[in-house]
Amino acid sequence: MAFLSIDVFLIIFIGMGPIKALLAYLAMTQEVSTELQRKVARKAVFTATIVGILLLLAGALFMRILHFSRGALTVAGGLILLLLALNIVLSPAKKEEHEAAPSEAALMSSAIYPLAIPLLLNPIGIVGLTVFSAESQTLLDLAVILGMLGCIDALLTSVVADSLTRTRHNSDKELIGQGVGNVMSGLFGGMPGAGATMGTVVNIQAGARTALSGLIRAGILLVVVLWAGGLTATIPLAVLAAIALKVGIDIIDWGFLKRAHRISGKGAFITYSVIALTVFVDLIAAVGIGLFVANIMTVTRLSRMQSDDVKAVTNPQDTDLALTPDERKILSAASGRVLLLHLRGSMNFGASRVISRKNSEVEGIETLIVDVTDVVYLGVSAALAIEEAVLDMINAGRSVYIVAAPGQPRQRLEDVGILQRIPRQNVVEKRLAALKYSVYGARPQVQATGASIEGMYSVG
Repeated sequence: MAFLSIDVFLIIFIGMGPIKALLAYLAMTQEVSTELQRKVARKAVFTATIVGILLLLAGALFMRILHFSRGALTVAGGLILLLLALNIVLSPAKKEEHEAAPSEAALMSSAIYPLAIPLLLNPIGIVGLTVFSAESQTLLDLAVILGMLGCIDALLTSVVADSLTRTRHNSDKELIGQGVGNVMSGLFGGMPGAGATMGTVVNIQAGARTALSGLIRAGILLVVVLWAGGLTATIPLAVLAAIALKVGIDIIDWGFLKRAHRISGKGAFITYSVIALTVFVDLIAAVGIGLFVANIMTVTRLSRMQSDDVKAVTNPQDTDLALTPDERKILSAASGRVLLLHLRGSMNFGASRVISRKNSEVEGIETLIVDVTDVVYLGVSAALAIEEAVLDMINAGRSVYIVAAPGQPRQRLEDVGILQRIPRQNVVEKRLAALKYSVYGARPQVQATGASIEGMYSVG
């Protein structure tokens, strides 16, 4: 049975409301302070509300785990409610005697049982919310599937229209407009809709260039449905099928399919696989698998491309990194004890694997220098890879220096917490200063004359 909004309201009103629990609450709290009465009421309402929300969110899961059918749950709830009613009606009346006011602990316990459950949230409410959760789960699954299909169809139609008209659509505008239209259609009992690829292609091939053509097409369909159904009913289905087949063939980009294998073998494999899955499985599975495989290939390609932007230098003679003569002398004097990890360009998720691999390839180092002065953008994944390398050095009792000028990369390192894990003096803005400090040890104090740190070291 499908639930409507009025059903939900009736479930909450009948199955969860203060009317049934009010008499019991007043009898329990008539001799206690107002503050304690409020605490008991708040706990009872809070408990019933939380249980009701849990039933709404996980009622379907509970039914699957406990193997309850909806009919069995409804019968059980009715029997429990009947037993409660019989207990109230047939229980002997208590003589009125003056008793001491109940303790706070007893009242707070009574706020959960019986005030919250089963009086405030009674068996009717428990059964109703659980069954509604199961019904809603089915409706939610259908809504998600229809929503995904609608989005894919609308964006596919927009891409096809762009290729025919040499224009560029606004995806956000398309999806928002489609969502608003489907919401309004649902309010009036209509069916959800999406972009019609075939209708759009026919419109464009007929000379349409503006959105007015779509409105005219919709108006013609309305006239056909309401008043001209008798005329169109005589059109053979074979003719309509032939028209649909011709339009579908025109949509296919035959030129690309013929040379797809020459442009990119992997891209052609994804394209043909998505086409096959669309025909033999369904559109959602085809798009999902295609996106997953394409993302994996993109990450692999980015990792390969960004491997050249990560340099791990211990010997200045074995690198193509542009080093000054002083930097080369210091690295040569270090005799492989200092690892200079230089990054450049945009460092995103594709660079994280490269950073980890470059750092693990070098052994026997005593100092790590991470240079991000040439980094334009430092992503979270790359920053976490740097953090892992830094923590490995710190845990081994070795020195770490960060070379970073003010900007986004330095701010990212600070947000991740890397700069807070190393001494403040080990964060510098010049690579030469970090090399000198790591090799020669003592860090001089800057004099009042404003002499630079680099100038206070002699290389020789």
